[in-house]
Amino acid sequence: MGSYKKIQLEFSDNEIFWQNNVPMILTYNPNTDAKEYYQNTNQNTNQNTNQKTDGFMPYILWNNYMYSKNKPILEAICPANIGWALSGKPDEEIVDQIMMNLRAFYPLAPDPVA
Repeated sequence: MGSYKKIQLEFSDNEIFWQNNVPMILTYNPNTDAKEYYQNTNQNTNQNTNQKTDGFMPYILWNNYMYSKNKPILEAICPANIGWALSGKPDEEIVDQIMMNLRAFYPLAPDPVA
């Protein structure tokens, strides 16, 4: 069946840092190689930059609840290897990892409130 995770992060109403007029946001982390990530090879170092990429995912698709429900919530959609990488981890570790990935795209993203 595979793996499919959804992680919802709520932010303060006065700390919205993403574009509100779009229903979904796709964040891409250029420090990862999606092909190697999905083939489960060499996930720890980017060959081009020699940077450590532990915990980084090549992309995350986000539902923007501010657009659809007027709530300051981003929902990370984590399928396949991304979902498997998060399986069985404590909530705090999942939030830390997802925020690390979100901050690769939005460096000034505040911590979620819930």
